[in-house]
Amino acid sequence: MKDKDQARQDFLLKMYETAWHNINRTDETLWKLFFTYVTVVGGGIFFTDKVLKDPWFGLLISLFITTVATCYSFNVNLWFLRNLVMIANLEASFLDPGDYNKLIPQKWHSPYSGSFLNLKEFPTILGFSYPLFAVLMIYLYWERCCVSQKVNLLIFAGGFLIVSLLYICNLCNRFRELKEGAPGPKTD
Repeated sequence: MKDKDQARQDFLLKMYETAWHNINRTDETLWKLFFTYVTVVGGGIFFTDKVLKDPWFGLLISLFITTVATCYSFNVNLWFLRNLVMIANLEASFLDPGDYNKLIPQKWHSPYSGSFLNLKEFPTILGFSYPLFAVLMIYLYWERCCVSQKVNLLIFAGGFLIVSLLYICNLCNRFRELKEGAPGPKTD
């Protein structure tokens, strides 16, 4: 009987190790994306401002890069939350009440019931931060742009915003489907 309990504990610990490795890898990827984003956007605007003497091109490129970074962050959020849902479902299936405070802390007992758009998870925070950073960049250079450039920036920003929102809505639907289709007892 002891061998069976030990095998079960080893399985659960390996499961946690693998799941949290995936989550840590996601976190590392997001930090790399963030530093790349800041470097590319800041460098692009600095280059077009100082070398071309017109920040408009850098602002336009930064809007595009912001759209990609925002969509990517929310995509990473989908897979990050997917792992949390899978962990919660596996816990509900395999853990016994006595496993808490023995294998995992008691505070982890609650199943994952968060929504896709929440400010508790790092990918979501970054996904909301990128557009705010882009707005700040545009605000700083707004007066240096002529009227036609301002109109074009607003048109491009609106288009990129629509694309981002449609993509995020699609990811919200995919997350709902993932939660409903995930094996194990439902956490909500």
